Amino acid sequence: QKDFAQYLENYKNIDFYKEIYPKMKEIIQNTLEAFWNKINKNICKGLNQFELLGYDFMVDENLKVYLIEVNTNPCLDTQPCALLQRLIPAVLDQTFKICIDPFFSSADPKKQEH
Repeated sequence: QKDFAQYLENYKNIDFYKEIYPKMKEIIQNTLEAFWNKINKNICKGLNQFELLGYDFMVDENLKVYLIEVNTNPCLDTQPCALLQRLIPAVLDQTFKICIDPFFSSADPKKQEH
């Protein structure tokens, strides 16, 4: 994302975070709202669950953002792409911090330090 944003800024004078990223967020929100009621009915109360989704987008020369697909089992392979070697571990780390760490946090802040 940062590489693409930097390319757009340097070569096209386009601010990715103002012109494209909000459109992507809106598309993601719309897809989640579209299937939330369906999954919400299937979730058992009392169970803690999460799903890592992979969104694939395409952007045309007019900055129109297209959703290509949503993957319920996104590829987490990092080879041989340097971008994926940075991106995927960061995504997994953030996912686990949000979804798992709260269940293992301690009331003692000293125990939370690594």
